[in-house]
Amino acid sequence: MHEREKLFAQWFGAASLIVSLGVFGCGGTPTSTDRAGVRISGQLSELTGSCPRIRFKLASKRVGTDNSSAFVDRSCGDLRQGEPIEVEGGWNADGSLMARKVRRQHEPPEFEIRGTVSELTGTCPNVAFAVGTERLMTDASTRFRDQP
Repeated sequence: MHEREKLFAQWFGAASLIVSLGVFGCGGTPTSTDRAGVRISGQLSELTGSCPRIRFKLASKRVGTDNSSAFVDRSCGDLRQGEPIEVEGGWNADGSLMARKVRRQHEPPEFEIRGTVSELTGTCPNVAFAVGTERLMTDASTRFRDQP
């Protein structure tokens, strides 16, 4: 078995993949609605709307909240421009993220995607792959949780 196939086989069996990146919010445009499976963090910007329906950006990703969004360590009205936050949720059909949970950012920025790895190319530490519609690239500064 080639090295590339071995690496793919190891990742293929994983139930979840958490990719911690120094840069967050990378990737393509999702095509379906999925309320779970994504976690991004970073500085909040472009805050608009009123509680519970607010909109803002984290890096290049648009994020929205609604009546089902939980604000873990604050209320919706306590969000401020420029503060570091973390959002868990799922993709809307338009490529925005619908927040399931919003909280202060307690760790360095990270990007989490759960799903099957496909389109794997390169060799560690410089690997490119896809999880669903998101395209990811790693380098020597990328940290993987639960996977070598």
